Amino acid sequence: MCSPPSRTSGTNGNPAYPNPPIDMNAFKADIDSYSGVITEALDGSKKAISEKKKKREALTKSLRLLGRYVEIMCKNDMPTFLSSAFSFGFVVFLLPFMSKFIEFLESLADFLHAFR
Repeated sequence: MCSPPSRTSGTNGNPAYPNPPIDMNAFKADIDSYSGVITEALDGSKKAISEKKKKREALTKSLRLLGRYVEIMCKNDMPTFLSSAFSFGFVVFLLPFMSKFIEFLESLADFLHAFR
């Protein structure tokens, strides 16, 4: 599985994916912003946690849209698909569950933070 920043580099400027359904520069900025909000939310601030959830939901929607676009544009050609930096299992199986998994990890981080 690859991280979102590698997905931006795999589809941005890739001739197999000429017109991504999202602005890739804005997507990268959203990823960077989300990373910052995760750090801010570690202090337990309700405002920061709320902002983190909003950004997570927006990123999840963007990832789903980008994943579907890649799936369609690769035309079942595995090398083309892999050039997107997505992995097969991620798009086909895990993507629908990713937001719940991220939510679980964040809850676990919040729980562990309480014991620091």
